[in-house]
Amino acid sequence: MDSTITVRQLLNHTSGLSDVNIAGYPDSMLADPNRVFTPTEIITWVGPPLSAPGTDWYYCNTNYLLAGMIAESVSGQSFSQLLRDSILTPLQLDSTYLAVYESSSVVAAHPWQGGMDFSSTPRTSINSAAWSAGAMYSTSGEMAQWYKSLMNGEVLNQNSLNEMTTFVGLGSYGVGISESTILGRTIWQHGGTIWGGYNSSMMYDVQSGSVICVLINQLPAQAFQVAIQLLTDLVSNSVGFPEQNMKITEIYPNPTSEKVKIDLKDADVIFYEVNSNNGSKLFEGTLTKDENEISFSLLAQGVYFITLKSSVQSEVFKVIRN
Repeated sequence: MDSTITVRQLLNHTSGLSDVNIAGYPDSMLADPNRVFTPTEIITWVGPPLSAPGTDWYYCNTNYLLAGMIAESVSGQSFSQLLRDSILTPLQLDSTYLAVYESSSVVAAHPWQGGMDFSSTPRTSINSAAWSAGAMYSTSGEMAQWYKSLMNGEVLNQNSLNEMTTFVGLGSYGVGISESTILGRTIWQHGGTIWGGYNSSMMYDVQSGSVICVLINQLPAQAFQVAIQLLTDLVSNSVGFPEQNMKITEIYPNPTSEKVKIDLKDADVIFYEVNSNNGSKLFEGTLTKDENEISFSLLAQGVYFITLKSSVQSEVFKVIRN
């Protein structure tokens, strides 16, 4: 790996590193589901670099595995103990823990995927491989408490908060959090999935200071879409946005293999934002009545969300790329 990569580049995903994608990695997880993988083992499965450090943005769990290793080296503590001492105990997040390396009396929800209950399948190998990039268990209440404490300055000083909310790249990503405009609101958010049935979406509404947290124990799932609906309820009931008047009648074709066309009625120009199923912003732009197509040709098959924004309101549409 390039020795010039900085900690900041790891945390905002501009390191240029690729994710764990070497052939054989998934098979190794399932072949021995009780095995505890070390971070050193996992990063041997990292593919070739995608770009030079600091030149481009790619979301990559490798970055946070390396950041966890650095945190252990600097602190002299295990990552799980560092989290416990620095964050979880002070904030009384007693139901939140790092799987494999800690235990909890809280019973985890059964993970469902494809209509099957995977609760009898050991998750030691999967969770140890995810480690500092995504092996945390929690409750929606404690996640909401964590976000409120974080944003209210109870965890980081103002300089660190400013670093965290300095957003870069195609994903408009800061440090462990991304920025999106949803329903006309500035939202700081994150979400994700892990194999075997867990899907999450957390949103912080900058204007009101409200926190939305959705945890779902099945895949496929749309925690991001549920969070948007909750945000819609928040906006409609608490803030009182104007009546909808964009009058978009159709997005077609949907599903699509290449591009979608948006049929605009009253709006001359609208802005759009395309998000992945876990809420990450992929790209944005503007549409007019004459230039009203959005290309999906470079995106993988899956579910995406388009947020269309006029000067007075926003609408969110689900699009399937086949």
